Amino acid sequence: MAHETEQELSSSTSLVPVRAAGYDYSAIPPEVAEAQRERATRILGLSRRGLELTVEIGRELLAAQQELEHGQFLPWVEGALGLSKSAAYRAMDVADRFGPEQLPVIQGLPLEVVYKLAARSTPEPVRASVLRRISEGEAVKSEVVLEEVRTAVEDAKKKAAEQKEAARLAKLTPEEQADAKNKAKAKERRKADRARKEAEEQRKRDERRRFELAEAEAGAEILVNALGPNAAALFAQRFEGAFVNVMAATANLAGVRRAENEPITSLRIDQIDRTGRLHRWHINEDDQEKAQAIAADVGFESQAPVLTVSQDPRRPTVFNLVSDVGTFLALADVLKRDEAEVRIVPPLPTPRAEETAKLKAKGKKTPASKEVETDPSPTPEVGADA
Repeated sequence: MAHETEQELSSSTSLVPVRAAGYDYSAIPPEVAEAQRERATRILGLSRRGLELTVEIGRELLAAQQELEHGQFLPWVEGALGLSKSAAYRAMDVADRFGPEQLPVIQGLPLEVVYKLAARSTPEPVRASVLRRISEGEAVKSEVVLEEVRTAVEDAKKKAAEQKEAARLAKLTPEEQADAKNKAKAKERRKADRARKEAEEQRKRDERRRFELAEAEAGAEILVNALGPNAAALFAQRFEGAFVNVMAATANLAGVRRAENEPITSLRIDQIDRTGRLHRWHINEDDQEKAQAIAADVGFESQAPVLTVSQDPRRPTVFNLVSDVGTFLALADVLKRDEAEVRIVPPLPTPRAEETAKLKAKGKKTPASKEVETDPSPTPEVGADA
């Protein structure tokens, strides 16, 4: 119940308690119980009004706290009023900090800001400064006040910690003080290092997000230009939930189509990368059943899997399978073959190579300044050591 009250008060513009669970007034002396019962009735009647009545509720609570014995106040607040401890103390702080002459000044502020200004942790100079500026007609923004309070509270905590540390150091010997100061400096350096690392990581995340956004916009431009606005919109709507898989399948299918006219050649099985789709964790029962069926088929060798050359220059002789997973598993895992008949997907031309090819097709001369540089990495030798 208290948690629900917290949520309601944090998002509300008035002090609204939840439905009270009930309170046993027999725990209070009779001469005090009747006054608290009447007070609870008054508070519940006031609870759905604004700041002015929040102050009145706070005053009632302050009075009840004075009249009740130690240990009786909070059970009464929760049982008779349905308020949490924090909600009650917020109202009490507002009533304690702001008198009748100050209510018109803070009337226009959200309760969240009023609570922060009234909090015991808020330094008095900050509270007085905000009230003075509002009285002088300044349009004070809530977020500015909250930031001022937050900064002042942090500064006050830091100052208190420094004073506490100075008092502690004063009791130490000179050697102990020097050792403590060295430890404090080392701690500050570690803190600064962490801050720098966090800032660098954030910079990299921001840079990555900008890059991904630019890539997404470039891809969208290509897709819309290729399909047209209407077809592209229908495409995006149709495959919205599976777009990553669609892109992967598109790359595989494009590889198969581009390799259709390539010659069939032999490739060592151990040159095929077994990570990703071919990793044992990703091989399911359907893949295994298909591999068994293909291995049993007399003509399975005509189904040569299509491979694509890895673009990683560090592994120029490693290939990635883009189709015929079942055939590959039949060859590698069922029949234990050392080699496979494959078609290798040709490398993609660079954009400048395509531009030059178009110029040559039109009979135009390619300017020397725009001479295309082909990929300097040599074509992997099929069957070479991986």
